[in-house]
Amino acid sequence: MIKAENFRQASHMGFFSAIKFMVLVKFNAYKTSIAQMIRQIFSPILYFIFLAQGLGALIPTVTFM
Repeated sequence: MIKAENFRQASHMGFFSAIKFMVLVKFNAYKTSIAQMIRQIFSPILYFIFLAQGLGALIPTVTFM
């Protein structure tokens, strides 16, 4: 059985390795959140465009004198 103190010393990543790891994790989270925000912004816009086009084709034009 390994002692807790020996495990902590053997598994120490180092300061710069830990910083590099955290930067990569945060960057991946940022990419995921940006993709979700883009989807949330464009989804209603595209839905409105296709809905307006579909309804526009079904409803005849109204002319006024």
